[in-house]
Parts: sequence; structure tokens; C-alpha cells
Amino acid sequence: MTTPDIDPHPSVIPCERWVKPLAGDVGMRHEFEQPPRVAFLLGKPVRHDSIFPEVFDLLRDISITTAVHLPKGDQPIPPWVFESALVVQRGLGLSELISARALEEAGIRCCNRVTATVTLHDRALTAQRLANAGLPVPATVRVATWPAAVELADGKPVAVKTKDGDAGRGVNVLIDATGGLPPLAPFPGPYILQEYVSSDGQDHKVYVAGDQTMGLLKRWPSSQATATPGLPFTVGPELRAIAQRAGQALDLEIYGVDVLYGPSGPAIVDVNPFPGFRNIPEAPRLIARHLAAITTGRTPE
Repeated sequence: MTTPDIDPHPSVIPCERWVKPLAGDVGMRHEFEQPPRVAFLLGKPVRHDSIFPEVFDLLRDISITTAVHLPKGDQPIPPWVFESALVVQRGLGLSELISARALEEAGIRCCNRVTATVTLHDRALTAQRLANAGLPVPATVRVATWPAAVELADGKPVAVKTKDGDAGRGVNVLIDATGGLPPLAPFPGPYILQEYVSSDGQDHKVYVAGDQTMGLLKRWPSSQATATPGLPFTVGPELRAIAQRAGQALDLEIYGVDVLYGPSGPAIVDVNPFPGFRNIPEAPRLIARHLAAITTGRTPE
């Protein structure tokens, strides 16, 4: 089997640490005795402070082995990944996702599904699918150039984003609450303009793993300078239903939904496939339970 990628940076965990024999293993096992393996295709090496170390430990506790691969551009996926019981992908760019489509074409179970994640790289298409499902989203319009965006905004408060969401979460997004877009483009287009949601300044972030939801309340809008850990909250029936319907509309299993409450009620302003789940203590356990249920039908304690 090809050795999984290992990053030499001291702040990350060598992936080989997670490919361990089970306690009591002696010598080689026959193929039918091998425990199931979950392959993780990640956009970055695993860090000690991420959710993954605990997820890996929880899976290994119920005899599921894990291995990590860091795809690079349009390079083919290694053969050993195709031998996995489940492939989990997070943080991949569009070129890596296109290469990973070969897994689903070969019948390999992926979480989230690769084709679904590709859709979320198109912010306009994402908003359209949510709206088609009857979910509350701000009115959204596509424009090709920045002058067209300024003209269409016409001095009104708007949110402007690049149509391509490949740059990353929160990147190439301008929230204009005062109705004064700058004359020069702050980032390349094409763009989408969304109706500005006048809210109480609270972003209700709903994290979902399978049928489980977790909530974190954060300031809106936020930046690196104003970012705070957030305050956990219990997700009520209305928000839970919105988040679950969003996942169904976009064919997602592990994801996050950002909801603002405006004068007309709740509005979805962002959907993120497999977020980092920072400051959500129960996230590793719930994610591991979901992955284990897919792989073996068993779940960690």
C-alpha cells in the first residue's frame, strides 16, 4: 500500500501515526480479516489543534483504521484510496475535487459527496438551489464586472461576493451595510450581489453531522481582527429544520449553515461543506459516530 502523505512541519501530525495495527495484532492478517479503513483526503496536513486527532482515535477505538492523503492539483488519486470503505474529503480545491470525482465514478462512498462539494464552489448555484428548495436566502443576482455591481447596488446596502467560492470561506466577500460600494473592485469577478440582511449582528452558526446539530453564536459581520470564539447555544426546532433542509437541498452530510435573523425572519447567508467545528467540544464525537455508522453500522461510545 502506498504510504500516506507525511508533512515534515512540526505543527502538524504525521499521517502515518494514524495507520496503526489494532492491539493484539500479530503478523500479517488475511485480507478478509483486515479492519475497514476510512481514507481522509484533506486540503492541509492534520494539525494537533484540529478535530481530526480525536476523530481518528474514536474510530480506531472501534477497530476502524484511518489514513490521510493530501491531494495536489489534478494528480490522480492513489490506488490505495480506492480500497477504502469510506473516503472523507475536506478543504479541497476545485482541481482536487475534479480528480476525486473518479472515486464516486468507481462506486466509492464519499463524505461529503464530491459532486455536492463541487456545487458549493459556485456561490450563485448554491443560492439558487437553496431558493428552489423554498429556503430563506437573500435575493441574489449575478454580475460580470465591478462597475455593473456598483450600478446594480445603486447606493443600497448589499453583500458582494465572488461567484467562485474556491478562494475559501469568508474570502472575497464584502459586506456593505452603508450603501457605498468603492469605485474600484476589491477582488476579481465575476460577482454575485445579495440583498443586505439587516440583523441584530448575531450569526447563528449551525453545524451538522448526520442527524445531529450543534450551534455557535458569533458576531456578524466578523473579520480576523474581530473574530471571537463564539458562544455555544442549543439549536431550536426552526433553525434545526432550516439547516437539515439546506443539507438535503445540497446533498451534504457534514456541513455548517450561517443564519441571520432579519426583519423578515431567518435568512441563510452561507453554507460551508465540512467546516472546522472550532469551539464545538462535542463535534469530534458526533462526526466519528456518523462516519462509523456509514462504515460499519457501529458507533463510538
